Amino acid sequence: MSGALAARALEAQFESIRRSEFTRLRRKVAAFSPEFVDEVDAITADIVHAIARCPVAALEADATPGLVQVALELFHLPSPPAAD
Repeated sequence: MSGALAARALEAQFESIRRSEFTRLRRKVAAFSPEFVDEVDAITADIVHAIARCPVAALEADATPGLVQVALELFHLPSPPAAD
């Protein structure tokens, strides 16, 4: 897997976790206005993007196979299917 593909997988993994947690907690914010809930959604997306920025940049900047493998293991990213 290339560094760029690993970076995209990492971003997708972080976003999936964010969405899952936001959905799980949606009942707790149900009493608030839809605008407020949308703002919280946007803020959490910004936070996740900021957290992912450094590892994504490292993976996109000509990552070595070793770095890609570490990212796959560290963040429990799916490995690419083996070539036949």
